[in-house]
Amino acid sequence: MAISKDGFKAIKLQVFEYSFDGDVGYVKPITFEQQMEIANKYKGRLEDEADVEDMVALLAYTLCDEHGTLLFDDSKEALEVFREMPAKMVTELFTTIQKKIGIDTDEEIKNLKAVR
Repeated sequence: MAISKDGFKAIKLQVFEYSFDGDVGYVKPITFEQQMEIANKYKGRLEDEADVEDMVALLAYTLCDEHGTLLFDDSKEALEVFREMPAKMVTELFTTIQKKIGIDTDEEIKNLKAVR
């Protein structure tokens, strides 16, 4: 959405191309609502790293085709796919996607710890 003094105008979110493990994929930024949902999970626990649920949620919210259509309907569906992948590969994909869309969950956790 574009914001002006006259209100909001819908705009299409940009789709980014990324390379991972020799393949090309697509990702789009998460919405503010999705980011707040993930951030609210962190408020309840302050770990040093994102857990599997956090990783899968971010991947489910962002992985898409070249037109911006999400690959997964929800994180449960995504979990079924990622369950079969080696843990190291899921973690590396998560890190790649975080960097591509400009989110640093480890930094967010440090900030939350500093506030407490």
